[in-house]
Amino acid sequence: MIYSTLTNTVLLGASLVMLSACGGGSSGDASTDATPTTNQQQTNTLEPATMDSQSIKADGDFSFHTERTIQVLIDTIPNEPGTLHIYYRLEQNADAEILPDPTSRLTSVTLDHSSELTLRINSDTKYLLLNWVPMTAQGEEKNYRYELEANQDWYQWPL
Repeated sequence: MIYSTLTNTVLLGASLVMLSACGGGSSGDASTDATPTTNQQQTNTLEPATMDSQSIKADGDFSFHTERTIQVLIDTIPNEPGTLHIYYRLEQNADAEILPDPTSRLTSVTLDHSSELTLRINSDTKYLLLNWVPMTAQGEEKNYRYELEANQDWYQWPL
């Protein structure tokens, strides 16, 4: 019995502390109400933006296409079997060696005597990195960097 009375007293005291922490009600002063007056409503109204589509003009040859297609002929291939990986971004290691960025690979092709490739690249691409990986232990991995010209869509590259 003493235990339950003590528990009820502690709960009542905690409840009073919680209610007093919440604060009181409003003072009843009408000037502090959140309802805006007529003048406030008029100044907060936004006018919709109007745009005249006639004023937007583009050149006749404008295009939203951001890609272009290029043809690449790999005409000299090492005498060993291998795979050619093509990348469009480079990174440097601690030895200042230029390596392909593995997240930028466009394609991988196993080549025979010669191969012609059709690649779709971003129009802003300035160069391609070709990474030759031989399929034999005696071969040597090689990287080739080739510059791209904005107005050229056919290339012939030796490895």
